[in-house]
Amino acid sequence: MKILMILQTNFPPDIRVENEIRSLVKAGYSVHLLCKNSGGEAAQENWEGATIHRIPWCKKLKILNTLRQFPVHLNPVWRRTLITLIDRYNIDVVHVHDLPLAPMAVWAKKRRPVKIIYDMHENYPAALKVWQKKGVENLIKNYRIARFIEKKYLPKFDRLIAVIEENKARVEETYGYPAKNIAVVSNWVRLEDFVPNNAYSDINLPEDLKIVLYVGGLDSHRGLDVVIRGMNQLISSGEPLYLLIVGGGRYEKTIEELLRESPSLKGRMHVTGWVPYKYVPWFVSQSDVCVIPQGSNIHTDTTIPHKVFQYCALGKPVVAADAVPMKRIVHEIHGGEIFRSGDVEDFREKLLFVLKQPDVYGQSGKKVVEEKYNWSCAEKELLKMYSDLSSS
Repeated sequence: MKILMILQTNFPPDIRVENEIRSLVKAGYSVHLLCKNSGGEAAQENWEGATIHRIPWCKKLKILNTLRQFPVHLNPVWRRTLITLIDRYNIDVVHVHDLPLAPMAVWAKKRRPVKIIYDMHENYPAALKVWQKKGVENLIKNYRIARFIEKKYLPKFDRLIAVIEENKARVEETYGYPAKNIAVVSNWVRLEDFVPNNAYSDINLPEDLKIVLYVGGLDSHRGLDVVIRGMNQLISSGEPLYLLIVGGGRYEKTIEELLRESPSLKGRMHVTGWVPYKYVPWFVSQSDVCVIPQGSNIHTDTTIPHKVFQYCALGKPVVAADAVPMKRIVHEIHGGEIFRSGDVEDFREKLLFVLKQPDVYGQSGKKVVEEKYNWSCAEKELLKMYSDLSSS
């Protein structure tokens, strides 16, 4: 079976797509991937046994590249490239990774004898509503448009992939999509990849303080205000803590304002800005507890981030907000504690509780991830779905 994946961003990196490609190639499938080209990248190259095809980059008329690379289903460059690849490589399955390009897979199916899969990395319409894009970006990434696209095109796919049971249930209930055609392939960690081999030399962490770590984007919906306020109160009361934030984003200025309001954090907090992903396992290995403060909402209640499994893989306890899937999983694996979304006092209490017995939580989470919540287990659902699709 020959598979053509479609991704609206550059590749690599993308943890989920990388994992799926490796598993499918190892299982004997011929895998191709169509994605954006940020400029200067090869139009075609091999990546771990898969062939990567990038939208051609125009060197002479660079001003046209913004339009050529723009990933929407009506873009004639993307459409033409998709059909060309289907014909050239006798593609059997088009596996699309992003809702904006989902209609293009449906369009291709009307013109070529291919089966189509929509891989829901998240509840995309809900994500747009929570992210609250502004101005022109809101016109492009609009919640109502995304919901319309999902409603119109999702039922036309031969198979769907969800990252968590809660999103599978949402699709079943909202659109009446048959449960038997939805595979749950979660963001479980690939254990052999998430190892702290690359030390980050541009930082000196205190040895006499307990490191509380946040990794991720700095945006208003991430719940970092709860962490900063809670940490300020704990440090001012004498707790030997240090807050390490690894990531960057539009929220950096707001964090600076919060810091000015949090005098106890002076000298007890560091924000790295964006760092290459290869350093993330090292940062996790240096921490005492990892926090996931993004609160419960229509987006987080139907998705699960990679990071909770990554933290547990390295034996680190977790303190997380009470999004539905997060609460279910953290309680199941006994890998940490859950606090009420937006509740600074509850965050403080749960953080202190975890820090009293970090090894108990850390080892419990690590054991379950090594036995169950890892990519070697997740890939079985992916391969089963493809096997069923090929025989249907």
